[in-house]
Amino acid sequence: MFTAAAESLLRQAREIQAEELKKFCSRVCQLLQKEDLGPDALDALRRLFLIVSATKYNRRLEKTCVDLLQTTLCSPSCPEPLQLLCAAVLREMSPSDSLSLSWEHVQNTRQLGLLASVLLAQGDQKLVRSVGQRVLKVLESRQPEGPSLRHLLPVMSKVASLAPDTLHEDQTSALNKRLVDWLRYASVQQGVAHSSGGFFSTPRARQPGPVTEVDGAVATDFFTVLSTGQHFTEDQWLNVQAFSMLRAWLLHSGPGGPRTPAADDRSELEGSTLSVLSAASTASHLLPPQERLREKAFEYCQRLIEQSNRRALRKADSDLQKAVSAPWQAGGQALAAPSECGMVSPQCLVEAVLVLDVLCRQDPSFLYRTLSCLRALHARLCGDPACVRALLPIARFFLTHGEAAAVGAEAVYQHLFTRLPSDHFHSPMLAFEFIQFCRDSLPLFGRNLGILRMSFPNLFKFLAWNSPPLTSEFVALLPVLLDAGTAVETLHLLLDLPCLTAALDLHLRSSQAASERPLWDVSLRTPGCLEALRDPQFQGLFQHLLRAKASGTPERLAPLHQLLQPLASCARVAQCAEAVPTLLQAFFSAVTQVSPLPGSSVPTAEEQPEPGLAAAQPPQWQKVRRRGPGQPAGTAASGEKRLALPGPGV
Repeated sequence: MFTAAAESLLRQAREIQAEELKKFCSRVCQLLQKEDLGPDALDALRRLFLIVSATKYNRRLEKTCVDLLQTTLCSPSCPEPLQLLCAAVLREMSPSDSLSLSWEHVQNTRQLGLLASVLLAQGDQKLVRSVGQRVLKVLESRQPEGPSLRHLLPVMSKVASLAPDTLHEDQTSALNKRLVDWLRYASVQQGVAHSSGGFFSTPRARQPGPVTEVDGAVATDFFTVLSTGQHFTEDQWLNVQAFSMLRAWLLHSGPGGPRTPAADDRSELEGSTLSVLSAASTASHLLPPQERLREKAFEYCQRLIEQSNRRALRKADSDLQKAVSAPWQAGGQALAAPSECGMVSPQCLVEAVLVLDVLCRQDPSFLYRTLSCLRALHARLCGDPACVRALLPIARFFLTHGEAAAVGAEAVYQHLFTRLPSDHFHSPMLAFEFIQFCRDSLPLFGRNLGILRMSFPNLFKFLAWNSPPLTSEFVALLPVLLDAGTAVETLHLLLDLPCLTAALDLHLRSSQAASERPLWDVSLRTPGCLEALRDPQFQGLFQHLLRAKASGTPERLAPLHQLLQPLASCARVAQCAEAVPTLLQAFFSAVTQVSPLPGSSVPTAEEQPEPGLAAAQPPQWQKVRRRGPGQPAGTAASGEKRLALPGPGV
């Protein structure tokens, strides 16, 4: 969520008219034509970038303004912040017919990286290949004191994704060798601090020491993104960049990629446990470049997992160890710059597991070594609430490789679907990633699909607490969750979804002292709700509503409806109630495909739970509760017969 000031700026940027934009572009042109590009030019470019990026529609800029932006970007004497903003504005304008960037003679790699990012945004395949060849020539240079290469690795990763056939086989092998050097052989000494040019000259400065681990110990192994220090060398920067693009590069250059034959001949090996267990690794230095890169990538990921188990001395380093981001995003995103205490990796542990997954899919000989490592990692992370999001890629790994390794991973799935939703339903990021994991992993569940279906009460906790953003995700997932044994129970839970929201609210607040609750907490004014949560008379109903797995039979929750009525005015409960009609529509669309069990039926309106929270619910929700689900509007619910679950032929 943006602050009020940020929302105001975005609204102004979106509402600016073409005439106002034309006048502002004239002012930008005047500032860019001055010899001294000072703070006014920087501020104007920031505002221009906000205007062109705040709306999904392309803004049209005057040709004079576009030409001056290109001239400023290509000027070798232009300050870096201004060049960054010029490149950002030009990327937002892409694709554009008015671009005429000349970059053949640019020597500065930072400037070359900015120019390349603008050209790649045009989407022209011929231009993409040209950029790729130029960048590759610079990357192949081995001058120890040459230009910095760290600005070009993200460009190369982007080129590989946009035009996979750009690189020839020998070029791919050459880049594989460079990546091996950067990943495995970066310096373990800290960089030299830049001299301020004052009284104390460089010889008096303290000599750089070795990089350290997050627990303060001197690093005795190779450098990684979790190594810490005060200053960093160029090859250490390249180490971070290489790891950030590693997964995308492996997918590009590995089996099934554009530069290698299809992997059909490996299917027999992947399916054979004996082949996996008996595979022997060749000496690393004798391997071809591609296999050597995989071996070093495997060592790198294993070291990251080992480093994540160290006890950090500083909170910033602890946050660094546990930092994760959406694990289902495509690889190749450049990691952030190193901080004062260590290399900031937005993915770290999660990215390491995802890279291991790619390696095992490409070369099954890694599978046996990886399984023991990930089993230990899973056991460790299960007891750490700060690392719950890292359990998703581990579960994905076992779903992908469990059969090939003859490993029963039911314990991993059971923990994932029972503990995580119950304990962390209030985490919006985990909720979204968890449901995305379920949707993306559906082809992999196989015989474990029953675990997913039986866990629908737990999954609905994410929905009850985060209903506005997750409604569309559940509409897509609902057909998979339904079967003849759980359809009726699912319907009851959908109808009682606002009650589940209220119960989760009470469950969460019951763990807080009264002094810790905000003043707007409704339960402070109605202490009876919290007392009822601990009342033995209602505990059974609350436990049923908060159950982790399908019970097989729905319970009538009428006593809870009256009890939870004071919470009907809560915004979260009202938002959940607004989502129920959409979910019911999806339910009845999907239930027609479910083969019924003998005697199973969908209850009519008289048999449904009473609308206990209807007072705060929108009119359309009250209408759904008054008429039977599946009945057309205006049809009375009374007197109707039970409606049998239709079979696939309906």
